[in-house]
Amino acid sequence: MNTKTQEEQKFLPKRILQVRESMNISQKAFGALIGTSDKTVCAYEKGRCTPPLETLQIIAEITQQPLTYFTHKVAEANTNQILNKLTDIEKVVREIKQIFLSSPLKS
Repeated sequence: MNTKTQEEQKFLPKRILQVRESMNISQKAFGALIGTSDKTVCAYEKGRCTPPLETLQIIAEITQQPLTYFTHKVAEANTNQILNKLTDIEKVVREIKQIFLSSPLKS
């Protein structure tokens, strides 16, 4: 089951494109730097495939970016989902507490 949103799925390809363009180099030159073809770089940038972790680490090294630069948005989205669920749980706990405090004790 794929739970990633479209935004999350486009995040990594956008980041790869952004760093390559910021280096002012072609897909062919970028591919040579990371040990792959220009067609593969294109596929990464279009989101047709995801680079293996080893390749992503090479991209991070070459572009002098931390690995989290390429994954942060996904982690941030997961964190937001967790925080939303915790907020919901806190609300339910408050409601239960209110019910408990307002009901007479049964012996």
